[in-house]
Amino acid sequence: MILEVGVNSYLTVEEADILVSNNLDDDSEDSLEWNKLSTDSKEKLLIKGTRLVDKLPYLGVKYNPSSKLNWPRMINLNKKECPDDVKLGLICQMLKSRRNSSKQELKLQELGVKDYKIKNASITFADKNNTKVDCGIYKSIFNEYFIKYNSTVL
Repeated sequence: MILEVGVNSYLTVEEADILVSNNLDDDSEDSLEWNKLSTDSKEKLLIKGTRLVDKLPYLGVKYNPSSKLNWPRMINLNKKECPDDVKLGLICQMLKSRRNSSKQELKLQELGVKDYKIKNASITFADKNNTKVDCGIYKSIFNEYFIKYNSTVL
C-alpha cells in the first residue's frame, strides 16, 4: 500500500522524522526505535496508526464530509489541520504497540486479566499505563496527545 497524505495517512515519513527529531529525546525508546525502521516500515506504521487514531471522536466536524480521514476539521467555524500532537501521538502509539506486541503479560492485561496463578507463582497487574481506552489507544498516550482534541472523555 502506498502512503497518501489525506487518504490513508496524516503525514509523510519526512514530516514524521521531523516530529520525532524535534519532540522526542534522541535517546528515548521511541526515538531510537523510529530511527532504526526502514522507510517502508515507517510508511506502514503511519498508515496503520492513522487508521487507529482516525476512529477517535474529535471536536468539531469534518471539513470535507466526503474525506476519507477525520482531519481537517471545522472547530469554532475555523478549519483546523491535523495537529502535531495527534500526529506525534499516533507515532508513539504504534511504536509502543510494536514493542509490546510480543510481551505475553501485556497481552493478558489488555484482555482484562488482573492476575493469574500457575502452581505456586502468581502475577498481579498494577500498571494502568499499558491499558487501552476503548478505541485501542494506550491510556497514557491518549491522555498526553489526544484528550484535548477529543469530543468525549473515553
